[in-house]
Amino acid sequence: MSTMSLPHEMKAVILDMDGTLLDTEAVFLAGVRQVVEELGYAVSEELCHSLIGVPGSQGDKHVRAYFGPAFPFADYRC
Repeated sequence: MSTMSLPHEMKAVILDMDGTLLDTEAVFLAGVRQVVEELGYAVSEELCHSLIGVPGSQGDKHVRAYFGPAFPFADYRC
């Protein structure tokens, strides 16, 4: 196992999960739109933005409620 030597002792680590350091929202929104459209559905900006910053299970509930029971959810999630 190799180790890495840093010039100073590490005192903190920043994990970017909300777009603070990288604009992850734009990539996420484009991905949602692409997958939904490939499945033959239209998606609104409102739905896409309602999925940002919520836990996955809550986002899944939004998607299911928006598209209804006929939506191929398993294909959307894979």
